[in-house]
Amino acid sequence: MAEVRFINLRTFDATEVSRIKTIVMPYVEKLQRDIRNCNVAFYGKKYDKTGERAKYSFHARLEAPSYLLSAHAFDWDVVVATHKVMKKLENEVKRRFKTEGQKRGKIHVKERPQKKRR
Repeated sequence: MAEVRFINLRTFDATEVSRIKTIVMPYVEKLQRDIRNCNVAFYGKKYDKTGERAKYSFHARLEAPSYLLSAHAFDWDVVVATHKVMKKLENEVKRRFKTEGQKRGKIHVKERPQKKRR
């Protein structure tokens, strides 16, 4: 299982923290199926100005021995912002490694064909 670090969630309420963790964990399980031996760092920030609403900003970072992927999203709703950032990170993995349509658990990185030397 991938290690998930939640950073800077002390500014959030207990209900918001539980919502964030319940949303993030299924996405991490999906990422773990595609990429083994990875860690996810999840940064959260709550902008609480003098109004009634608060703005939420999240950064997610997927770390592995040979690469680093990151995503950022913000919204006025904590659930929407969390889904946005995890979906962006999932799409970044699909785009980088072209995992769409391949068997789960195996990443076949396409290599460039070598030029023929004369």
